[in-house]
Amino acid sequence: MDVSIIIVNYNTREITSQCIESIYEQTDNITFEVILIDNNSTDGSVEFFSNDKRIKLIQNRENSGFGHANNIGIKKASGKYIFCLNSDTFLLNNAIKMLYDFAESYGKNAVFGTWLLDNQEKIIHSYGKFPSIKTELYNALRVYGQRIPYLSKYCIEYTEIFSEEPKLVDYIIGADMFIPRYVIEISGMFDERYFMYCEDTDWQKRMVEKGIERILINGPKIVHSESKSSSKEGGKSMKKNLLSTKAMFLYMKKHYHNTNYLFFRTLYALLRLFPTLSNEYTCKEKSEYLKLLFAII
Repeated sequence: MDVSIIIVNYNTREITSQCIESIYEQTDNITFEVILIDNNSTDGSVEFFSNDKRIKLIQNRENSGFGHANNIGIKKASGKYIFCLNSDTFLLNNAIKMLYDFAESYGKNAVFGTWLLDNQEKIIHSYGKFPSIKTELYNALRVYGQRIPYLSKYCIEYTEIFSEEPKLVDYIIGADMFIPRYVIEISGMFDERYFMYCEDTDWQKRMVEKGIERILINGPKIVHSESKSSSKEGGKSMKKNLLSTKAMFLYMKKHYHNTNYLFFRTLYALLRLFPTLSNEYTCKEKSEYLKLLFAII
């Protein structure tokens, strides 16, 4: 088997079905399997996809998170390459074969992705820089920069720069990670302590320590309807804030010394205090977020 395509579904039956159909419509001259992990959906997904004999359906008894579900798929995969693909994507060309051919020519010491597109085929968020104490504190300062001109110079927005040529990046977003099996053997899989957010960043940070490159290539066309799958679990913005903040704290604790982490958590909590109290969330939502910010480390 050339490629095992792993898709995680949680109450996204329609867009997941669109994703799978695009794989079979567009993919040619390569052997592949589609492994679908359902995270205990309640929208009839299991009944629907169990009738599709082209795919391998794995049912989770609970929604165990994005990373854990992908790990289940990886363990069941038989492909030379593992392609972790978001359920809210669909292919416009023979993207998987293009990624496969490039990976074969490049070598096994890298993971690969492509420039993702929106529904108008314009390039959208496809990669990022590894978070740091500095960048996360700058992000927390942004709300103050809007009110205090002096601080605005510290609130620089990060922009992605397109390249026709293969581009080495810090991390490829988890919507389309094309991974040689060798990379998984030496770097492990997703850290399952992350329920959602940062699990792809953390994994690729660990890959750096093993000398694994992260390469973005031009040519494969994959549309990513951003946030459609994550919103099913993230719900309204406060819940998404809680999930993303918890993930960011875990990432910082893993990759920074305890003293630096303690400094970061303290300063970050103080910076987020005023914006949290002054926003339009309910008192219960504010209380829940503040408990997270000021939890005992």
